[in-house]
Amino acid sequence: MLFMIAMNDSCDGADSVHVDGLMRKKAKYVQSVDGVDSVDDLDVLSKDGIIDAKLHSNISHHNENTKYQKIRSFPHVDGQWPSHVFIDVSNAFMEEMEDEMEDVGELLKSFLKRPVEIISNPHASVSKSFVLQYCEIDTFVSSLKRNLLGISRFQLEMDGGGAYVFQNEDKTRHFLSIKFTHVPLPLHNIVNAVDRTMKSFSKPEFYKERDFHISLFSWSGLVKDSSGEPLLSPENLGSISAALKDISGTIACVDEISFKCGDKNFSIALS
Repeated sequence: MLFMIAMNDSCDGADSVHVDGLMRKKAKYVQSVDGVDSVDDLDVLSKDGIIDAKLHSNISHHNENTKYQKIRSFPHVDGQWPSHVFIDVSNAFMEEMEDEMEDVGELLKSFLKRPVEIISNPHASVSKSFVLQYCEIDTFVSSLKRNLLGISRFQLEMDGGGAYVFQNEDKTRHFLSIKFTHVPLPLHNIVNAVDRTMKSFSKPEFYKERDFHISLFSWSGLVKDSSGEPLLSPENLGSISAALKDISGTIACVDEISFKCGDKNFSIALS
């Protein structure tokens, strides 16, 4: 369901900037390729809050009026803008990999027996989702720039050797994700810098247990069948991991941090 965000220039009223009652809890379920369940968290917003089904109509079956689907992370409140700080890694998934990604999507769809949507703008979150008022946006961006000053550009290497399934809190949407071969120090430094800004605005800091990942595909519905068995068995996930082998070792060059606030987009260059 599409939704619109109302713009409000005012910052009056404590209730209008209160976050605790608005933050949606994160997912607490992960099924790993080795069949062992572990606890993890997932921020379900894509780079622009949109899961793109338009360019991959053979994977995701939508009519002309429902090509795009937005995921609401918070109840709509006038003057509050859903926000997110992240690293855009879509530069790593070049056009040459489009066929491979579609093959993985078709394999995933064959296991799930339902439509699967490819996420066209993969990203790594460096903040939790939160809300800002319109009058706070410029000050927030200025704070991010100050705190990120001096952090150098770096690279992230994709690990296609393991596939992970995440689900959102209400268990209505699920995500196939991969992680990185290792987490470089600059990535932790970025989260620390973003946390300083978040704390100064009384926003939630990032997870204490940092488990960075990138979601590649999503689908709606249950992750278990009527008998309680996972729709994706360890064998299924093993097959998907094998199909992701071309992604393994893919390098994403990180030279900027992205900030999405409502319909506004900001990029902050690294040193």
